[in-house]
Amino acid sequence: MSTETTRAQHTQGPWTVTFVKGSYQRPALVMAGHKLVAECPGDQLQPQQPSIGEAEDNARLIAEAPAMLAELGEMLKEHAWGRTVACDCIACERRRAILARIEGGAA
Repeated sequence: MSTETTRAQHTQGPWTVTFVKGSYQRPALVMAGHKLVAECPGDQLQPQQPSIGEAEDNARLIAEAPAMLAELGEMLKEHAWGRTVACDCIACERRRAILARIEGGAA
């Protein structure tokens, strides 16, 4: 019996943003097709909550996560072009640390 755990993969993109209209609340939904990925509520009347504009901006940022993840991986590949070992520059170290956190590991 293996002690390894299988890590779930993120929902495949593209992710899109849908805005739900309301009187003073308007959550922004991040969707992958018909699957809900994230809900970013906004409320102009509750100062402890993000404003509607912040909720929309948060949703847009979250929706770009699959594209940013893919680009980060490509940047590492392109920077290591022609090398037989991973690049050890500070930028690549930071990129690998980000990928490790995304994948659930320590960075």
